[in-house]
Amino acid sequence: MRVLGIAGIVLSGLLAANGVASPTSFDGDLVRAEVVFVGRIVSQKGDKVTLRPTRVLRGRQIKDLVLSGWEGFNKEGAKVDYLLMSQGDDAFGKPEPTAMRPPRGQMVWRGWVAYAILKDGEKEIVSWALGYLDEKPLHDHSAKLDVDGLFMDHVMLLLERTPY
Repeated sequence: MRVLGIAGIVLSGLLAANGVASPTSFDGDLVRAEVVFVGRIVSQKGDKVTLRPTRVLRGRQIKDLVLSGWEGFNKEGAKVDYLLMSQGDDAFGKPEPTAMRPPRGQMVWRGWVAYAILKDGEKEIVSWALGYLDEKPLHDHSAKLDVDGLFMDHVMLLLERTPY
């Protein structure tokens, strides 16, 4: 089992080094997520984007959120919703107004992690997210979209089981 874990870390590192995105541990990010919401882009200028929350999944209601560092996120299209998770805590400080794709093992990073939410008929899939439930990998695949991630019902279950 330990060999598999090490092989996974090495493979993730090789994929990242070659510019290939790999899924990240969604529940690992949830531990530091005081606020989790679904939002939609309402305006964008350069690398700054304004997101309007449409559903708050954890934490307080927030107004429009202006983030920098957004380049590269619009390949999914402006009409795509995003799941955003704050990353900050009492030890390292509150989230900065910056966004990025899910970081890997950066516990001191402060900002907002953004995942695109794609529609597969009536189901929503949070792309490039994976998690662990009862110590077993949790992974969904949308054959229609050819996307790996987590369906929203699994996201809600992980939110319920992973306290801030």
